[in-house]
Amino acid sequence: MPYTVEVFPDEGYVSLEHRGTITLNEISEARNKVIEQVANHQISNVLVSVLGVTNKLSTFEAYFVTEEHGKVKRPAMRGALLARPDQMDDVKFVETVARNRGMNIWAFDNKEDALAWLRV
Repeated sequence: MPYTVEVFPDEGYVSLEHRGTITLNEISEARNKVIEQVANHQISNVLVSVLGVTNKLSTFEAYFVTEEHGKVKRPAMRGALLARPDQMDDVKFVETVARNRGMNIWAFDNKEDALAWLRV
């Protein structure tokens, strides 16, 4: 499984780190684990890192998985997407689709800015 979910209660966020080649099924599985941790720990901030991802989703796949995220019953969450500069166009597309569906998500290219935004 090319992802890790960690809870940082003192810092107030759940971290999801994708790495290697990711599939739609793995993205959905990881999302469900994050939602479980958010509910269990009553933490609403989520940091999603795709820095270690080696493949690229098609535009349709990126749209589909983001659309599915919007349909899942979940606690109120605030998400920061962390990506490399070469991934930013794709991640900004995901951000736009998510925000158009009412999700509070922003994309960042450095961890410090992402964590600072989550703490606001």
